[in-house]
Amino acid sequence: TSAEAKTPRLVLGSQEDITEAFLLKQSEEHDIIKRIDPPPKPVAKPKPRERTVEHDPHIELRRRLATEDYWTVVGNDAAVRASRSEDSRADVALRSDDILFTSREESFALWHDHDQEWLMLPIGAQVYRDDKWYHNIQAQGFVLLEADSRKRIQRGREPDTTAVMRVVAGFGEPWVVEQDQVMAYPQPSVECTPVGTLLRGDVVGIKRRVGAWVELACDADLRSLATVAGGHGAVVSASSVRRFTELEVRSRFLDDAARWAASARSNDVRQVVRGDPNQHTWVLAEDATSRQLLLRCPSPPDSAAQSARLLGEERRDVYREVLQLCHQRIYLENLKGLWEGDASKLPPLEALEAKLFDERCKVVHVSKEGRFCGGAVIKELSVKATHTQGAGPSQASICYIDMCATKPGSHAGADIFELLVSMKYACIACHPILLQSTVSFWQSRGMRRFDVTSEKDCDDFRKQVLEHTGGITCGLSDVQDCLPSSKLPLFVFVSELFVKPRARISDML
Repeated sequence: TSAEAKTPRLVLGSQEDITEAFLLKQSEEHDIIKRIDPPPKPVAKPKPRERTVEHDPHIELRRRLATEDYWTVVGNDAAVRASRSEDSRADVALRSDDILFTSREESFALWHDHDQEWLMLPIGAQVYRDDKWYHNIQAQGFVLLEADSRKRIQRGREPDTTAVMRVVAGFGEPWVVEQDQVMAYPQPSVECTPVGTLLRGDVVGIKRRVGAWVELACDADLRSLATVAGGHGAVVSASSVRRFTELEVRSRFLDDAARWAASARSNDVRQVVRGDPNQHTWVLAEDATSRQLLLRCPSPPDSAAQSARLLGEERRDVYREVLQLCHQRIYLENLKGLWEGDASKLPPLEALEAKLFDERCKVVHVSKEGRFCGGAVIKELSVKATHTQGAGPSQASICYIDMCATKPGSHAGADIFELLVSMKYACIACHPILLQSTVSFWQSRGMRRFDVTSEKDCDDFRKQVLEHTGGITCGLSDVQDCLPSSKLPLFVFVSELFVKPRARISDML
């Protein structure tokens, strides 16, 4: 305990407290302790220069090629034009090997006009040329895909790991064409240039009737005027099927009340995400002599009317794949567990197809690596709403998930739900079948069971919608009244802000 001490009072490692200690470094004969120098620090290798966009201009291109939709130019006669006509102004002349990227905020759209297919480039689309970003599109433009049987642009490869979701409107109320040929117009006027035609016996989906005119359902298909004249009558789309990639959906997956917008046409508080909300197709149902050009089909349509439905290949495939998977996964695979093995209690596939005759219906189709892996049938419904400031929308859009099914291990259910949330509905509702795995999935997405007879649930719902929308209120009872009736429990999602713990299915029985 001191430099002069001969006998130590303390052995190192004991419990006695000390404030200072000394060790004898050297005796008369030899060293007692020896200094061990620490190993030298390794010399750090120089860090390689980081690969940034400044050092490697191809990084941004490779990233976007791997995560976004793109188109390549295959000829020197392509151009970005002001409208869907080769006589319109050419805003950007394109060269072979140029790469076109549509805006990251919007999905691209394809339009069919007079047997010509056009790619719409929204504001913000970009052209990549000669190892640099050559041009930013400052105004909406159009590029012709093919002319004189030669491609001008072609679509690039879809990313293998990215989910691609297609949203297709339901068929609509079925009407049958009673005359040899009936023209379709972009507006309810025979003075407009026809966009297609219908032939006797064709069954088309109708959205609404205004006077002597009927408006076709969204995404309706028509017959090409040119091919009808040639005796073929090829089916073409009146508007493009809306496509969303997983990356695009997540870029909109923002629970931000400031992004809520009212539709001037419908006083709707949901942000509209159609390819072009102003795209309409009209057909004259009754001419000036009161001759019926189209007639409403009997409800439900018979097998002959169903087989005569005018459907393009893409829309037919979307309907078929989604409905067959829902019928298999929801009903056939749960025959013993939920329907006591009695197949007579199951609805036939035709009953599921009848859901598409509702003009409010939409079908979501998900594919990964080019293979179909899941889908849903939803309904966009309107419920009366009020604005806390007095003036504002009188209706709020809600999304009802009528059916949803995915292939095992595909994780397509999460993709579908994120897409629906990105569409900014006031709420999303469903009546899930009473399987623990199904209930657990919806709860893992943030859905919660609401009981319209519970005053607390009604108050919670009103407050959640108010906070979620930034000033819109609607009642839980009004929401339930506009939904299809069901004996199953009602699950509702408003926002990620209001996620509740999962419940066991036994608590709902």
